[in-house]
Amino acid sequence: MISRTQPKKIIEELLKEVNFGCPFPECGSPFLTIHHFDPKWSEKQHHDPDGMIALCPEHHNMADIGIYTKEQLRYFKKNPYIQDKIKVKWPWDPEKIVFRMGGSILFGTRPALTLESNKILEVKKKFIPSLNRAIFSFDMNILDKKGKFMAKMVDNYLSVPIHNLKLLRFSTKGHAFKVEHEDGSYLNLKFKRNSLEEFRKLLKCNFEDNLVFGIIEIAKKISMDSDNKIPIVTILGHFSNPNIDIHILENKINFICYFYNNEEVNLPPKVFLPSGSLRITLGKKDILKFG
Repeated sequence: MISRTQPKKIIEELLKEVNFGCPFPECGSPFLTIHHFDPKWSEKQHHDPDGMIALCPEHHNMADIGIYTKEQLRYFKKNPYIQDKIKVKWPWDPEKIVFRMGGSILFGTRPALTLESNKILEVKKKFIPSLNRAIFSFDMNILDKKGKFMAKMVDNYLSVPIHNLKLLRFSTKGHAFKVEHEDGSYLNLKFKRNSLEEFRKLLKCNFEDNLVFGIIEIAKKISMDSDNKIPIVTILGHFSNPNIDIHILENKINFICYFYNNEEVNLPPKVFLPSGSLRITLGKKDILKFG
């Protein structure tokens, strides 16, 4: 029996085929699922990309009940709606925020990561009168290895040119996002509102028990939302410029200093309070800054 889960390479091929957005006219949503239509999964279990198409959940449901013919779906595959760039409203508006990056924990409103003068990811606090409370909005500026624009977000509105992209993918539930350039540069973000117990288990992967207690106490004071959850954005990625190459993994950050004999450094998990940061400088110039 074939697994219903599609192989990663097939998914990536189908997403790129529709330029990473729903191909239905006037749609273009980047929240995509995979539909089997020729033959249907119920008729034959297969992962033949010629008989599959990436669609948003709304148009996937319509295809499931037979709204579109096979000929129409093949037309969508060959003539996707998105031709230039993806534009979408970012789905996260948390009341509080904690960044987790390479196992490190960053509290507070801040640029999470700055490469020289480029703020790769930043959050800003804004008050919403209709909600009578503040939320956090995201700014993002991702460059490829040549310093060219790869993805940009201002006040939770994301714009991504599709040219030279290897992958652009949102989870259909909106909790995960990845954008990857053909040169290997990428950013992967994951969002989850954690209970205290879930947060404690996460911290134990990288910190001793006595430090875990202190981090929990800080989070309870400044990072719990109105449901007593701790919203965490996990950052993974690979970025590079002529001075430095940085690779953010699940539990460590690795970077190579091209300006200092190509020295390779592994940064172990740390805790950054709202006013804390870590800087790597060349003369008076910040090459890399966390927080």
